[in-house]
Amino acid sequence: MVLSRKELDFGKVACLKETRIVVDVTNQSTIDALFKTRIVDDAGVFRCENLEGDIKPGETLSLSIVARFYDPQSFKGKLLMVVQYLSSIVVSPQVTGASTSIVPSIPMDKIDLGFIFTDVPVETSFKLHNQGKIRKELR
Repeated sequence: MVLSRKELDFGKVACLKETRIVVDVTNQSTIDALFKTRIVDDAGVFRCENLEGDIKPGETLSLSIVARFYDPQSFKGKLLMVVQYLSSIVVSPQVTGASTSIVPSIPMDKIDLGFIFTDVPVETSFKLHNQGKIRKELR
């Protein structure tokens, strides 16, 4: 079994966005490769879309590993690929969160207060939602 990538570094990714890396797995043996995959990850950030399957001799399968997280911090995990009659293959995915998990109820780049006169107070209402798992404080 040959993997197209030895490292699964997603790099810096915006929070709340799903990102994927595709790893091609080639069966170079003369027998079918029956496999099961499992992600070991305390934070529940990573998942593998191909949980089990069969790769015929000489064929290639694309494994899709997905990262989705809620807070701007670094996450690491392990992708275990258990192949019948072979030693397990272990690859370590990692990702670093960027941006914030605080989401406004209105598009902040399109706030329109309309026409206003000088010295006349104008206001608009909106809410901020913390979609992360870590408590945030706004100042």
